[in-house]
Formats: sequence, C-alpha cells, structure tokens
Amino acid sequence: MIFSALADNEFHDSINQSGVEYEMLGPQNGFEVRFDQDDVFQNSKWLEFLINKRSLVEKKGIYSHTLRCVAIHKSEKNGFEDSKGILKRIRELNSYLN
Repeated sequence: MIFSALADNEFHDSINQSGVEYEMLGPQNGFEVRFDQDDVFQNSKWLEFLINKRSLVEKKGIYSHTLRCVAIHKSEKNGFEDSKGILKRIRELNSYLN
C-alpha cells in the first residue's frame, strides 16, 4: 500500500483497530514528492488545514508531501507465519536501504 503522510493519523488508527501489522518498504522516512492537487489549491481552508495540521510543506510556491510504502499483513501475535519468507526478505532489503 502506498499512502500519503497527510493521512498518517488515519493510517495508524486503522492499523491499531484492525489487528494487522505493517512493514515499511523502502526508506523509513518515505519519499518526498510534489503535491499538485488543483482541487485542494482552490480551497483555501483545505490547503490551510493540510499545511497546519497534516505536514504539507511549501517551499518557494511548490508544495510537497511524503509518500510511504508499506506491506500490511496479519499480526504475528495473531498467528501470522511467514511461511514464504516474504517478510524476512522485506526486512533484509530494508536493512540495505536504511
């Protein structure tokens, strides 16, 4: 799953409520990318909310946010077994990136 850090609160709330876990894919801090949603730019209240409450960044008139990539899986506490070694491989790859 790829999600914007603008939705960090909702993502973590959902993870906590659902009994699943996740592994980051790629850099732990995610990837900073340009934010270019015209609908948001046309709504000053929405834009202000994203800047003040949700970590939308503006530098010299260019807005950016962070994308995070995660692999969501059943909780290991709730019986998930990595029988195919996928999580092990993800963790190994991430160790090279971070």
